[in-house]
Amino acid sequence: MTIQEQFGLVEQLMQFEAELASIQFPAKGSLYLCESMTDVEPWVALDRTVDPSGQFCIGPSCERAWSAQGKMMAPPSQVKNGPWPNLSSFGLALLERERLRIGQQSLVSTFGPPRGSVDEQFAVLNMAKGVMSRLETVTLINRVSRPVLWHTDLHMGNIYSKPEDPTKICSLIDWQSIVVSPLYLQARFPEFLSVDDDYVLGLTEEPKLPQDYQDMDANDKKLAELKFEYTKMSKFYELSTANQHLQAHHAFLMPQFTRELFIRCGEVSEEGAIPLRACLIEFADAWNELGFLGECPLSFSEDIRKHDQLFQDYRDFHRVQEIARKLLSTDSEGWISPQLDFAERQRMNTELLQEIMRRSNEYNKATEVIRSIWPFREKA
Repeated sequence: MTIQEQFGLVEQLMQFEAELASIQFPAKGSLYLCESMTDVEPWVALDRTVDPSGQFCIGPSCERAWSAQGKMMAPPSQVKNGPWPNLSSFGLALLERERLRIGQQSLVSTFGPPRGSVDEQFAVLNMAKGVMSRLETVTLINRVSRPVLWHTDLHMGNIYSKPEDPTKICSLIDWQSIVVSPLYLQARFPEFLSVDDDYVLGLTEEPKLPQDYQDMDANDKKLAELKFEYTKMSKFYELSTANQHLQAHHAFLMPQFTRELFIRCGEVSEEGAIPLRACLIEFADAWNELGFLGECPLSFSEDIRKHDQLFQDYRDFHRVQEIARKLLSTDSEGWISPQLDFAERQRMNTELLQEIMRRSNEYNKATEVIRSIWPFREKA
């Protein structure tokens, strides 16, 4: 597929996303056929202007995080897993789910990132409740929280185009875990577009070659040119989004910590109190700028420097974990592709651990701490 054909594909994809996001949904949850719902399952029918045949409804979320798979979970009757009529009800249900999970844990795990005590986890969830309960007021967040259907895993393997015309999409697959959720939590660039940390959002920002481009050797120039082409494609997608679905572009511009609120709330039982507390500190700092009325309900009387140190420990832990996964070409569970030599990966694991332990000061850890948080065992 040529660069020009890829631009054509991106344009059609954006048109499809805008059309899909224009559908008015009555609640947040998953899309079902009405006839598939049982008498005990809550659901909300789509408006007849959207669904004249009356076949579809919004019911409980199908996301794995709301099921009992692989997790200790309270009885379903105690967990409000959708549909949720508004952003606040969704956030409060998320908090209650995590509260129930924490209450069912017999011990705080000794492995993993620093989590804080159970009391600290409950305390930070209570603080988040003060924010969640205010999300239905008119704020910057509320303006981009309409429930939409958005495919959040659009890589090239999920997009099928016509062989005779690659710019014409004929099918998008892998919808089984896609949900109807707030726009600003859903809207994102497709996976296949290059949006690095140095990508600058904005309608007036034009992609440019690196300032030292002329000083690069031939190979580096080729890489810079390739990145430049893909960055232009990402900017084209962003501009098309602003043109066809302005609210989605507004959602792109929302501060990251406003999305992190829901992500961090939903993982307190696994990741602990520290990342959510960091997110709430950012909320407190930007309370008025986000458009909230009245006094901020968040108060951090503890030493902020103490929190900063705990958060640094948390980030250092995940930095070590990420290095192991990336360099060993694996995931958090240690899965190795059949195309790779497993024994060779075991050897690499041992050597990599020894190297990271040798450089432990770079990760602000003692050598034995590095060993204790390393995600994979050494080969005996």
